[in-house]
Amino acid sequence: MEELNQINNKNSDKKIKLVAFDLYGVCANCWNSFSILKEIEKEIAENLKLDSIKDIRNANREVRKLLLTQPVDIEKPIILKNWSKILLSEGLIEKIKENINWIWLYDDFLDTIQKLKKRWYKTAIVSNLAQIYEAPLRNGLIPPDTFDYEVLSFEVWDTKPNPKMFEYLHEISWVDYNQTFFVWDRFWFDIEWAWKKWINPALICRPENIEEDGEIKNMEKRWIKYIQISTLKQLLQIL
Repeated sequence: MEELNQINNKNSDKKIKLVAFDLYGVCANCWNSFSILKEIEKEIAENLKLDSIKDIRNANREVRKLLLTQPVDIEKPIILKNWSKILLSEGLIEKIKENINWIWLYDDFLDTIQKLKKRWYKTAIVSNLAQIYEAPLRNGLIPPDTFDYEVLSFEVWDTKPNPKMFEYLHEISWVDYNQTFFVWDRFWFDIEWAWKKWINPALICRPENIEEDGEIKNMEKRWIKYIQISTLKQLLQIL
C-alpha cells in the first residue's frame, strides 16, 4: 500500500478507476512461443538467403513488426518493404497452430478480474499481439465480457513501448492516465511509456520469470518506480 500511495502522490486526489493487463505472461501463457520465434527467424534467413547476422535480425524485426501491427495471414507470403517475400513452411505453420491450442490461463486471473469488477473497476487488455495469438480472447477461453476495453497492437497498427497504445486506451475509456493501473511482465515493452503517461505500473513476477539467484529475467535497473507482485490476487489488497 505504501508503494501505491507514493506513486499516487503524483496526483493524490485521483483514484484508480481502470485496471489494464498485458495478455501473455500476465493473464495467459503458451508453451513454445520462444521456440517458434527462433524458427521463424531461421526460415526468414533461408527464404531470403541471408548470411549476415545483422541482415537476418533486421529482416526478423520487420517480419515481427508486421505480425504485431497488421492482420497478417501466416499461410500467405509476408511481403517486406523491399518487396521480398517470406513464406513460412507448412511444418512451422502447423507448429504455430498447435501452440495456440496449448494456451492456458493463469489460475489467479479470472477470479481476480471478477472481484475487481464487483468493486466497480473497469478492466482492459493492452497487448503487443499478432492476430493469430488473440485466440483466447475469441475462442471462449477468456469470457467475452472479461475486459471492458481492448487495445491490441495489430488493430491499432502500433506496439508498446510507443505511446499510441496507451493513448488509444485513454481515448476509448475516458479514464485519466493517472487513474489507470497497468500490470505488465516485461520492463522495456510495457513500462516505459506507461510511466511517462503517469499510468501506475505493477510488475508481476511469476516463478518462470525469476532466476535461481532471485533476480528477474531481463530486468533492467531503472529509476522508474513500480509495484512488484507475484500473483494477480495481490491486486485485491493493493487497490
